[in-house]
Amino acid sequence: MSNAPPSLSVLLLCWNHAPYLEQCIRALAAQDRTTVEILFLDNASSDGSPEIARRLFRECGLPAKMLSNDQPHGISANFNRLLNESSGELVAVLSTDDWYEPGYVAAMRQAAVVDTKAGWFTCGGYYFFEDEGTRVPVNDGRFRGGDVLEALLVGEDPFFFVGCCYRRAALLEVGAWDEALPIEDRDLFLRLAQRYPVHTVFERLVNYRRASNTASANPEFMARGLDAFFAKHQAAFGRQWRSRYAAALRGPAVIAIDQGRLDLARKILAQAFRLFPWDPQLWRTAVYWLRQTL
Repeated sequence: MSNAPPSLSVLLLCWNHAPYLEQCIRALAAQDRTTVEILFLDNASSDGSPEIARRLFRECGLPAKMLSNDQPHGISANFNRLLNESSGELVAVLSTDDWYEPGYVAAMRQAAVVDTKAGWFTCGGYYFFEDEGTRVPVNDGRFRGGDVLEALLVGEDPFFFVGCCYRRAALLEVGAWDEALPIEDRDLFLRLAQRYPVHTVFERLVNYRRASNTASANPEFMARGLDAFFAKHQAAFGRQWRSRYAAALRGPAVIAIDQGRLDLARKILAQAFRLFPWDPQLWRTAVYWLRQTL
């Protein structure tokens, strides 16, 4: 087995991220650049992001392949395009409003060398709350590596979903990103876990920006994504399908309540109760909704 570091492609996806590009790109400049290629895809931004990115890549001495869309496409379609345009043995994907900590690239490469069976690699990280300007370490107490399929099926989070790095061969074997689904990561993780173990690096090496205008803060989008995901993977969940589906819907329901969108929250909760009305957490969420209506 060769100990040479595998080549690595960093796939950057940008959509109106002008305020965040400097942080993202300068963090890339601090990484090990040996046999690293950078691909930047602008998803039809209207804020001048491509021009800012070109200037920053030039200032940082980072060669980058620049791609663009004439009109916005879904996340999965964008990642598939980036994958097809790249060549690295390893593939790291990142939204350009997020950024790596120093040592991310070196850690992913080392993990790939020492764990040849792993199909993808994860690490710890931080949540950066944009609206408050605060950074909080992600709780990694339950993170682990190896076979995580059962953990995913029972609704656990055995690793951080941001900052993943994949073996190209593993991505291609499972069909890469499913462009029919609104939410891409949950589906890809499940398909990978059915075939490969994951290797988790227990270092905080990525920062995930959370803001009120991101997709994860949109309860309608999240609920729609869960509908598509559970429809696709009903067989994988088996007898747990209804309970896991209902439990997952609590997330967007709570977001909707927090946003004061009580009619939307009621619709999401009603769907969850139809699926599995015996979940005590679901009843607690319903009580939370009721209190907001009084």
